[in-house]
Amino acid sequence: SADAKRFYTTACIVKALRQSIQKRPASWPHVAAGLETAMRAEEENMLAPIAEAEVQLYHDEMRHHVLEVQLTQCLRSGKTMVDYGRAPVVDAQALNELKAAIFNAIRLGCPSDRTELLLSSANTIFKLRTSLKVGNLERISELLTSAAVENLCEEVKEEVLEVESFFEQRREAAMAEEGAS
Repeated sequence: SADAKRFYTTACIVKALRQSIQKRPASWPHVAAGLETAMRAEEENMLAPIAEAEVQLYHDEMRHHVLEVQLTQCLRSGKTMVDYGRAPVVDAQALNELKAAIFNAIRLGCPSDRTELLLSSANTIFKLRTSLKVGNLERISELLTSAAVENLCEEVKEEVLEVESFFEQRREAAMAEEGAS
């Protein structure tokens, strides 16, 4: 019967999704494929209503995973290049990608403490990188001494330390020049 076929299809989809998400680490490509199958089944009226809430939960988990990966990748790539003989270099393309990731995270919402921390860190790093790009030394100094820098995710702490070290050396050099004159 049609109902039996629908319930069988639903059971197969839900089983595959459960197995994919329960693996450690989760098999995100399989979760994505399972969600596509679920969407097609729903369009064909082959997904039993009893499974809709569970499938929605997997959609939310997938969204959370994508958001976390996107923010993490944008924070890790495009790090400020510090050359102590010159001004720090900020990649404009990476800055735009970080801005897009921040916008996406705000639009989708952050469902966990981890994504909240990543978003907060991304906002701070975006401000820092933008200020470095335009050479706003006053804003950089404000950011480096703000409380936001104390609560950054691990992915960006090294970058902030390098920028702090760079500006500390610049301050020391400026003070030495003042003392010599």
